[in-house]
Amino acid sequence: MHLQQHRSLLPSQPARAPPAWTLVASSLTSAARFSSTSTSSSPPSSKPPHKRSSTAAPASSSPAQRPPVICFTRQQPLPPLPRQSAAFRSGLLLAFCIWAGAALFAIHYGKQNSNVTQTVMHRVQRSPAARSLLGDNIRFTYPFPWVSGAISKRKGKIDIAFHVTGSRASGIVHYTSIKLGPAFSWLEEKCLLTVGDEAVPID
Repeated sequence: MHLQQHRSLLPSQPARAPPAWTLVASSLTSAARFSSTSTSSSPPSSKPPHKRSSTAAPASSSPAQRPPVICFTRQQPLPPLPRQSAAFRSGLLLAFCIWAGAALFAIHYGKQNSNVTQTVMHRVQRSPAARSLLGDNIRFTYPFPWVSGAISKRKGKIDIAFHVTGSRASGIVHYTSIKLGPAFSWLEEKCLLTVGDEAVPID
């Protein structure tokens, strides 16, 4: 009894403050409760979650599948053609004539110096019948003789004629030949010398 009275007479001690770690724990607990309450109270979002689409890039269309490109152009009158001078036309005509003459000369030169023409001329010069009509010194009539006709060995036909002259007269030699079969065999049809109204074969 005296002990209890003695304790009551002692001055009252102030209450001790709680440690700091208890305050931190209580604050974290209250924050967690507040976040859970706010999360549960907020309405669910109506937007679906975003998903990445893995679509392939469109393949490039081929030229055949591309749509046609329509272009609208304004039709304008064509510019007038430049007038050609008389000198230009004359020069163009002269160049064409020179080209045609050169081509004709090349073709004729080939016929004149072909082995067919030279062989026929050699036969005429050695023929007694030709000498009796033309005389001696049988040759081409002109320095650049004109050999008419054609020599077509691929087609298998030769038909030529040329002028010859001698010491007494002048005449025309006509020679024709055809090819027989694929082999190189030719059949002579005619080798004739005509002097005026008289014609003799050349052997």
